[in-house]
Amino acid sequence: SKYVPCVHPKLVDALGSRAYCGRFSRSGNVFAVACQDRRIHVYDTSNDAWGVRGVVNARALRWTVTDCAVSPVDESILFYASITPYVHLARVPDSSTPDSPGGGSNAGRRTTSGGTQTPHSDSTPHQSLEIGRGFASPGLERDGVFGVWSCRWSSDGTTLLCGTSDAAACVHDVERDVTVVRHKAHDGDVNAVAWANGGDGGDTNVYFTGSDDCVVKAWDTRAAPRCGPVGVFLGHTEGVTHVDSRDDGRHLLSNGKDQTVRVWDSRRAWSNEDAAAWCRRRPIPVWSWDYRFMAYPASEEKTTFRAKRALQTLRGHRVDQTLIRAYFSPRSTTGGRYVYSGSGDGAVCFWDLQTGELVAKTRGALVRDCAWHPFKPRLVSVAWDGAVVQWD
Repeated sequence: SKYVPCVHPKLVDALGSRAYCGRFSRSGNVFAVACQDRRIHVYDTSNDAWGVRGVVNARALRWTVTDCAVSPVDESILFYASITPYVHLARVPDSSTPDSPGGGSNAGRRTTSGGTQTPHSDSTPHQSLEIGRGFASPGLERDGVFGVWSCRWSSDGTTLLCGTSDAAACVHDVERDVTVVRHKAHDGDVNAVAWANGGDGGDTNVYFTGSDDCVVKAWDTRAAPRCGPVGVFLGHTEGVTHVDSRDDGRHLLSNGKDQTVRVWDSRRAWSNEDAAAWCRRRPIPVWSWDYRFMAYPASEEKTTFRAKRALQTLRGHRVDQTLIRAYFSPRSTTGGRYVYSGSGDGAVCFWDLQTGELVAKTRGALVRDCAWHPFKPRLVSVAWDGAVVQWD
């Protein structure tokens, strides 16, 4: 555990609302936290004394902000999504502007780490992108509105990959505000999406999806939509809450409501035809429960699904109440050796992929999201009690 950032917790901020998302920018100099009270807090993390660059008030919010991230090419821009068909782009104040930390006399309250917070404002410039624009969407929710559960930037900031509640995955051109690819991807909500190689170099050809239908799939945007997925990963026995790529075009992980993280090699995926035939013969054994307020009813022995081809199955965390996220550790500093995840019991859990063992576990309130700094041995967790905590 000495190689993972799991000690010396430092409360950076107490936000007073459930925190749903927390992500570093590509450089590690910006950290964004999205809360249920519609505020997105953007921090300057270029040094150890955190300061707040600005607070964006989310618009057209439905229940909560489901995802947000800072642009990989312009750290003054972020996207956020909600349970609506729109992804919003917002510009946050730069730290050199008069109303930003250290920029003038209009400073607001201070964060617990000593940084200064500016007042939030509804005057932040916004742009709304209509996801699915140009495509029909059969199978909408009963009220006629679908939502975006997960969204990822391409590395050049020109494209967004979205997973939606109408069982679709959409590739959206940001500049033209048009959806260029839409796959009817699953038989349930698409809770999670990820580019196969992180979208590096603007490469947006292959991506992964995870769904409430318990299945993870790989897609190629160069293939006709009617061709279906180019790979299927069977093994989860409950819905998938998150997927992440190791950014090498081969390895991915999925977090599931069956209380497991599964690590996959895309070269060992099922074909769509073989996966469908297997599931017809041996249906996935799903339990009847609601993870939002019920405890998982099964034991490890009762969740074995013989179709599994996962490289590793990791256990020790709790996936309930919300779409808890799991990730590979940064390749730049760890070679992607570790997997880490939030947990419904208030922990951040760390597994060593060389041994498959749970090597560390923190304590706190329910952690939906957490982020390992891209270049430093540091992790930040965001919890449902509003705590933003830094671990070293």
